[in-house]
Amino acid sequence: MRQTSAGSTTHPLHIVWDWNGTLLDDVQLAVQATAASLTGKLRGQLTVERFRENFSQPLRKFYERLLERTVDDDELRQIIERYRSFYYKSHHRCQLRSGALEVLSEFSSQGHQNSLLSLADHNYLTASARHFGIADRFTLIEGSRHRISAGKTLALARHLEKLKISSPDSRVIVVGDTPEDAAAASILGLEAILVEHGYATSDALRKANTTRASNLRRIPKKIKELIHSEPVKVSTEPTASRSPALIGTDRESPTRL
Repeated sequence: MRQTSAGSTTHPLHIVWDWNGTLLDDVQLAVQATAASLTGKLRGQLTVERFRENFSQPLRKFYERLLERTVDDDELRQIIERYRSFYYKSHHRCQLRSGALEVLSEFSSQGHQNSLLSLADHNYLTASARHFGIADRFTLIEGSRHRISAGKTLALARHLEKLKISSPDSRVIVVGDTPEDAAAASILGLEAILVEHGYATSDALRKANTTRASNLRRIPKKIKELIHSEPVKVSTEPTASRSPALIGTDRESPTRL
C-alpha cells in the first residue's frame, strides 16, 4: 500500500494530460491562428470570448458555428492548413500554464505517473514537450500521426493500451480543458478534471458535469478529493458502450491543430 501526500491509495495514480489549453497557455495564439485561417470568410472580430463560446470538436462543427454555414471537406482541409501554418510559426512564443512544471514534478516525486495525449500533430507535440523541458516528466507522449484523427476517445483507449493500463485496480485521471476531454474519459469509465481558462467557457465546463479546477495548482487538491471516492474501473474497449452518434463523431474529427 502506498501513502502519498495527495491522499491514501493502494496503487499509484496515472494522470493523462491534455496539451493545448491545459498545460500549454496557447489560447491567444489559437484565436489569432483561427482568425488568420478564416480571413475573408469570418464576419466580425474573433475575440477570445467568441472563440471559447463556439469551440467544439470535431473542428468542422467549430468552423461551421463561426461561419454560420456548412463547411465541406475541401474547405475544411484548407482552413486547417492555414491554421497550422500560422500557429506553427509562432507557437514557440507560448508559455506553459502557471504551475504546470511544479504539479508534474510533484506527482512524479510521489510515485505517480504522467503521460501526455493530444490530437495535435505528434512531431509538434514531442518537440514542444522537449522545448519546454518537460518531456522527461511523461512515461508516454502521443499526438496524432494522421491528418484526420480518430477522435479523443479512441486515442485515449489506444493510449491506455500502450501504457498497459487495464487492471480494474488502476486509477487513471484525465486532465483537460474541454467537455470533449471529459466525454472521452467518461466513455472509458475514467475520472476527469477540467481546467478553466482553456479552449472552452466556464459555462461549458460546468455543463460537462465533472470535476473542475480554476488553475493547475488546484489539481492536486482535486485529485485528493477524487481518490477518496470509489475507484473507477478502466475500460480500453470504448466501442462496446458507445452510441453510433459518438462513434461517428470521433471518426470524422480532424486533428486539433
